[in-house]
Amino acid sequence: MYDSETMTELLGAIGERLRSFSADVVPHGRWSLYHHLLGTAEILEAWLQPFAVCAAGMVHSIYSTEAFGRETIPHRERDRVRELVGAEAEWLSFLFCALHRQDIYAAASKKKPARRTSRWDGDQVDVTSNDLANLVILHMANIADQSSAVDRRPAPVLANLSRLAILVRGATVAPPIFDSCSLEFTTTDEQYLLEAYEYALNGRAPSDALPRLTESLPGLGRSVSEPLIAASLLHLYDGNMTFARSLAMHAIDVSSFWNTSWDKRLSHQQWRRIAKIVASAASSGYEYGRFLGICALRTLKNSNGSPCALYTLLEEVGGFAETELEPIEEREASVHATPENAEQVLPSRFATYVHSLTYSTRRSPMLWYPQLSRRPWYDPNSIPLGRELVRRAPEVIAELCKLDDDEFHGESERIRRSGRWDVLMLLERGIRNEEVARRCPVTMEVLNTCDAISGPAGLAYVSRLSPGSKVASHCGPTNLRLRCHLGVDIPEGCGLRVGSTTQHWQTGSCLLFDDSFDHEAWNLGSRDRIVLIVDVWHPELTLDEIILLDALHREVFQQARNLSTYWSSNERSRKRPRGVRQADHGAADGTDSPSTTASARA
Repeated sequence: MYDSETMTELLGAIGERLRSFSADVVPHGRWSLYHHLLGTAEILEAWLQPFAVCAAGMVHSIYSTEAFGRETIPHRERDRVRELVGAEAEWLSFLFCALHRQDIYAAASKKKPARRTSRWDGDQVDVTSNDLANLVILHMANIADQSSAVDRRPAPVLANLSRLAILVRGATVAPPIFDSCSLEFTTTDEQYLLEAYEYALNGRAPSDALPRLTESLPGLGRSVSEPLIAASLLHLYDGNMTFARSLAMHAIDVSSFWNTSWDKRLSHQQWRRIAKIVASAASSGYEYGRFLGICALRTLKNSNGSPCALYTLLEEVGGFAETELEPIEEREASVHATPENAEQVLPSRFATYVHSLTYSTRRSPMLWYPQLSRRPWYDPNSIPLGRELVRRAPEVIAELCKLDDDEFHGESERIRRSGRWDVLMLLERGIRNEEVARRCPVTMEVLNTCDAISGPAGLAYVSRLSPGSKVASHCGPTNLRLRCHLGVDIPEGCGLRVGSTTQHWQTGSCLLFDDSFDHEAWNLGSRDRIVLIVDVWHPELTLDEIILLDALHREVFQQARNLSTYWSSNERSRKRPRGVRQADHGAADGTDSPSTTASARA
């Protein structure tokens, strides 16, 4: 059995090869075949299945199935798949594609080896009881990944999955769902749950919605996380913080068993985020918890039960909604300005932003700003920087291509990647790389005269991704910025997925996107992929807001630097030999004399 990190790396390598087979452009449901295969494998990984079963999930419909008629690789070329995932995983995927699923279910129910007929040529295939259990688990993960109504609401699938789970109850590694595959539910149970869940999600008062939903929770309602989250929100509204926290925490645990969402209007990660915010709010006390419950139910009611609206409310401001704030009295803002504008009223959205820091449950609450719309992709021609970079692309590219290789360094962010990913900074959190700036005057002129972020909130740098490399799926930390990419040197086989859509760089052209969405990048070409990356403020921010945000971020950044210097000074003082006066070292290390330090502390 591989550990989780090794399993992820191995599945990632298989995924890269699948892209080379064009699985990422083969349509499958609402996404691509690649996304479905990856989603199925991630579910199997959450179910603690052996590597061969997880790897089979990555290729389970590669030969086509009775429900999916597209052959990505012909079944006569099984050696290609065997080389990719190994003999055991390929055998399972072959059986998955060759056999009728009802034949698999019927044979698995007898829990003994069977001989079944291939749907391709009528040949008889011998299948072991272990193969049959693994095939049922593959079918369960396949169903769980893609099952939803047309509008992505929950589909009636849990009762069927619970019946299949009973068939694998004695498997070597039974999935941890439905109490380790020990519970079977009826379609009537599920229909009641679906109706109660939709009723609760439409912003009904807890006195109406909770009795219906609570009746479902001991059974199917506790088998997936979304009904638990709905119930926790109702308890939050009602002021029952203990119940709200308990249900939200249980929802977090249950979601880890699936690695996919039941209500696919939001992703698995988004539902987990909502549960964490609710649990944190309930732990913060009655006043804030009740406040958040009111905000959540009002949002659901006004949006006809939209989980997306709920997520936007909670995620954008860390569980703080402007419409539910106590009225903020207009006040004068003392800003660093000339006498003519020294007295002005704070923009209401900025006032809400500052006020919300008091209540935020985020680790970095300053990074999320209220009431900014979000979408993955933007038109680069809609901003001055995008237009100017394209206009002066030949000059900018010529400058950047002359930079020395040894000036680049490995990207230090803790983002999983395969291959090599190097960067060279031009602007880093308000600090210019003067040596590089001197040799790139045209590039710096464009950055200085357009709307690039020059303060602590933004970056401008050259990014180099080596051939065969991939930057794994991740999200940026803030909704305050957009990221503009200028293609500097782009080989064939490169791509950038943001949300559910993939675009491709072109040399001399720009892409503009919101990197707070889930995104990933890859280079399957034959040479380095090089792009210039520049952060710009979100286009809906006003000039007044940008000035205030930049000033606030610079102040926080400076205070952080001062504190770091202070702590470093104290650390050095603690390490000095006893009896050596601090003043003896002041000139050497820049620390204060005892009298000065005492005054500062006083």
